Amino acid sequence: MKRVLSLILALVMVCGLASVALADEVEYGDTLTVAVDQDPETLNPGIAASNERYERLVYSGLVCLEGKEIVPDLAESWEVSEDGLVWTFHLRDNVYFTVSGKKFTAEDVKATYERYLDPEHPLVHSSKMNWIKEVRVVDDLTCEIVCNGPYALALSALAGHWGLILNADLVAEYGDDLGKSIESIDGTGPYILKEHIWNESYHFEANPDYFGGAPYIQNLNFVIIPDASSRTIALETGSVDIVCGVNPSDVELLESEGFPVVYTESNGQYLFLYNCSEQSVCHDPRVRLAINHAVDTEAIVNALYADVQGEAPNCFATMRDYGTLDLGVFPYDPELSKQLLAEAGYPDGITISLFASPTYTKNPECAEIVKQMCAEVGINIEITVGDNAAFMEIFGHTPESFAEELGYDMFCMGQGPSDCDIGGYQGLYTSDPERNDSNYGFYSNAEVDELFAQQAVETDTEERLKLLNRLCEIMYLEDPVGLLIWNDKTPFAMNSRVLNFEGNVNIMGCIDYKDLQIAA
Repeated sequence: MKRVLSLILALVMVCGLASVALADEVEYGDTLTVAVDQDPETLNPGIAASNERYERLVYSGLVCLEGKEIVPDLAESWEVSEDGLVWTFHLRDNVYFTVSGKKFTAEDVKATYERYLDPEHPLVHSSKMNWIKEVRVVDDLTCEIVCNGPYALALSALAGHWGLILNADLVAEYGDDLGKSIESIDGTGPYILKEHIWNESYHFEANPDYFGGAPYIQNLNFVIIPDASSRTIALETGSVDIVCGVNPSDVELLESEGFPVVYTESNGQYLFLYNCSEQSVCHDPRVRLAINHAVDTEAIVNALYADVQGEAPNCFATMRDYGTLDLGVFPYDPELSKQLLAEAGYPDGITISLFASPTYTKNPECAEIVKQMCAEVGINIEITVGDNAAFMEIFGHTPESFAEELGYDMFCMGQGPSDCDIGGYQGLYTSDPERNDSNYGFYSNAEVDELFAQQAVETDTEERLKLLNRLCEIMYLEDPVGLLIWNDKTPFAMNSRVLNFEGNVNIMGCIDYKDLQIAA
């Protein structure tokens, strides 16, 4: 039905755009070119959420998100035991890996997920999968995932990019190098990676045997253009059809030139994360609160992000995530900020080091405004601006090495749980060593740890919602994890030949390319 509706919509749109009188006169193109800002180091699912735009082209999961609903993908159906400890998945038959031609079986599920159980080879997001105790192969088309305990977010975790299924043979052959070369990338998804020129381009071809139906676009190309203005020029000159990561200052120009700019709903937030380790002055929540009260986030959004429909945050997460509360924009209160600084032992002011990067839209400019606002209450911000490579250097340090090697008290970051649930933030903000391998800011709060642990096993919907709401109150108003700046709506610019775009972008900003079409 979705394909039928998409085709009808495409025909109607083409008629409107090209003044075509009859639907059967429409001609479609077979090649789509997309401009993106960076080239990932690997297409090994589970390493980095930003790589999802490519990973979902070549891989499939047991389940996937459609809107906010979890729907079948490689698994046709599933059930969970009464005690919540065993999930049984019934797999699609006659699904084959695109490169090797090997038939997909339960052994591939087992090999994929048991990577996360190996303490010698931890993945960045392994906290998303550490609820798994073991994977049992019942037969070729049936597998059981055994949990360490009841886990409310099991299906949500499997729907994330870390749940995408790999070829078991390549897991064994390549190990941690899987995803770094074309020959190590073999999935069951709608596209096949045919060529990758580092820092230049990707070329994908449609999988004619994809179990969800062959994609409309036969050739899908990505060109790597780090500079946002250069991406705009590429669209204007016809070199690309879609731009991911539109320069906000170019939006009005593009629209005036007739290029559609589409804003899709997102649960992304941008913030300056606090270094909460004992080595930083931001270890004291009163210092963090003082900074937050010193900054007028609504003024920043109006000054910098209005042209991309940015929103001032009103909670620790966006209203598009399950478990959020509308707590209002964080109160701008310079006098309270000064009072909190004095209570923390800094009546004469304090110096804070901050890292900003153009990796995020207008982030250096935002940092300068934050600096000006904070100066009015006696907070001196020392800004370091670095490129994407310098930004990536921030992550993966211990509290001690972070302070010694980098020394930042605050640093730019984006966040948004791909499962659209506050519980998905557990890996980022719990101090539990079994679950905090993504806690880049070394955040630690005993009540938060307990709430995250409780919500993970709470199967009563109303009770779990109360736990998630309380997490929002603490991490936003009482013991903030960061200086939240703005909520994102993901903008895409394109030429008028692109069809079926709206409705085919998920909440993480990933385009479902298999349902796009392009007029010739």
